[in-house]
Amino acid sequence: MRIGILTQALHGNYGGILQNYALQQVIMQLGHTPVTIDRHMPRHESKIINLAKCIMRLRKPTFDSSLLTFSEKRKLNSCQLDFVNRHIKRIGPVMTQSDFDKIVSETDFDAFIVGSDQCWRPCYSPNITNYFLDFVSQSAVIKIAYAASFGTDNWEFTQSQTNAAKTHANNFNAISVREKSGIELCRSHLGIEAKWVLDPTMLLGVDGFKSFVSNCDNNRDDYIATYLLEDSPENDHIIEKVKELTNISDIRNNNRSTAFKRFKSLNHYKNITIENWISNIANARFLITDSFHGAVFAILFNIPFVVKLNNTRGNTRLESLLSDFNIQEALCCSGEAFRIPTFDWEKINEHLRIRRNESLNFLKNSLNVTSFDNHPGL
Repeated sequence: MRIGILTQALHGNYGGILQNYALQQVIMQLGHTPVTIDRHMPRHESKIINLAKCIMRLRKPTFDSSLLTFSEKRKLNSCQLDFVNRHIKRIGPVMTQSDFDKIVSETDFDAFIVGSDQCWRPCYSPNITNYFLDFVSQSAVIKIAYAASFGTDNWEFTQSQTNAAKTHANNFNAISVREKSGIELCRSHLGIEAKWVLDPTMLLGVDGFKSFVSNCDNNRDDYIATYLLEDSPENDHIIEKVKELTNISDIRNNNRSTAFKRFKSLNHYKNITIENWISNIANARFLITDSFHGAVFAILFNIPFVVKLNNTRGNTRLESLLSDFNIQEALCCSGEAFRIPTFDWEKINEHLRIRRNESLNFLKNSLNVTSFDNHPGL
């Protein structure tokens, strides 16, 4: 079958790119042909706006990414986009509703899969009802949500969005969510029952990423990897505390600073490659992160880690993930209360094996695939 995937835009988000890569790999291993419709928020940029941004930057010693032009952001994300171009089958980027409508009307798909990532969060998804497949009129087309995420345990839809989502969700063949809280959101607001499944990166499993890892062996380097999406004094305190408790001084940062300095070349802030991002986690002694997919890859590669909670970005995803694996000890609310967590990797890996089987069976049954006999890792 030719399967169209709708997820978050593929740009500078390591986890977002890797979950889409993973879902495509699993679908191909099941004998199907996946294509991601790479939907982006519309971009309205002009020479006048770009000039205004440059002038404002000259007046500030430091500034954030809101003062970067679209082309400058693409330059910073060029390493991630290179991975997308090499490893992900996609149509796009699709920047407007009219282009999206044209693509889905002129391309023959046998099925659509919505997910994963925060594709069911209205503020992140252009035209949220498209992510409930409102454009699919043919009853023969299979409609699936795999590990769709609301990103929060609060309902963020307007009443009109809720009404439309409820109507279209009830036409799905199968629905699954990434966070446990999503089950109740689906039941209460959409009137549907959803299955709780793994993020696609865990569905693919660690073997699906080892080819991207340099020096992947049992002799890990003595460094602490960090992947922190927020800059804060509290995060700095946690880093210093981990250095003290682990007696490791070397820090390898997987994310560039979000504070840009005036007159400093953008090349200094260019993001590292996807391969380096994975390798830095896989070969580390310890990881400090505030990212859902940072924690996911630490679990996959059995790297001890701590997750810094952040109320602004939302903690539901992290709490759901770590409670699933019974490692809530890795959650960290503040630097003052920090301690090194303990991990029983044998139990964690066995639980991952069980959950992978459950999640793979959900996808298999949804696509009416008869056998997983040739799927690696089972």
